[in-house]
Amino acid sequence: MHTHYTLLATATLIPIALMVAFIFYYLLKNKSNGWKLLPIRLVAIILVAAEAFKQYYSYTSPEGYNLWHLPLHICSIFILSLPIAVFTKQKSKVSKVAWAVSISTGIMMTIGILAVPEVIIGYATQAFFDGSASILDYHSVGFHYIIVFFVFLTVLLKVYKPTFLQILIGSIVYLLYAGLMVTMAIVLDVNFAMLLEFPAVPAIDALRSDLGLWVFQSVMVGSYVAAFIICGLLMKIISAFGKKAPTPAPTPVEEPASA
Repeated sequence: MHTHYTLLATATLIPIALMVAFIFYYLLKNKSNGWKLLPIRLVAIILVAAEAFKQYYSYTSPEGYNLWHLPLHICSIFILSLPIAVFTKQKSKVSKVAWAVSISTGIMMTIGILAVPEVIIGYATQAFFDGSASILDYHSVGFHYIIVFFVFLTVLLKVYKPTFLQILIGSIVYLLYAGLMVTMAIVLDVNFAMLLEFPAVPAIDALRSDLGLWVFQSVMVGSYVAAFIICGLLMKIISAFGKKAPTPAPTPVEEPASA
């Protein structure tokens, strides 16, 4: 469902994220990989700091801590995966898998914001533009659009090119994380990742009443993992394009001097 507020966000915030990403691209395109990682490392620090602020704000709220604010949403995986990806040794297997988790989830988030923004951000976008936003509404909009910026920046700077194996291992990590989200959603009775109900899309939510909660959750988790793999493959295709280093000309072989 698109409202004029979500369309306004798409028309303003996404172009801003893309424009800033292009600025960094032109500044860093000829720099070393270490320089290219600097803005992405800054993104990781901002996301972790923003999440820490949200947890503190909710914990100290007069209404008490809101369980919805637990980092058990799809985008919450960035709090762990992106710092691991950018602050560990870049050629390590752990870093490469963390990159796969981060970029695949980031592409999922970006497509989701374009297609079903209310599912991804809720109605924080509306509050953001109509002047009724709380601090946490600003956090929600900012957090998700910083992830969009991360996706644009990673694609433009070509700092990561996934392999099939990394996508596969990343999908297993993602499946385990989805299992954690399902478990905590049931135990705490909180609709993390729309795993208890999907009111934003009635056709999907109908599966819950028609087939039962467990079947609904299995379909949802399967859909998330399938989307993860598709987005990882999409990144692999995108990263295959671009300039390749020119093949050096063969060194001419000198003829032996005549006797």
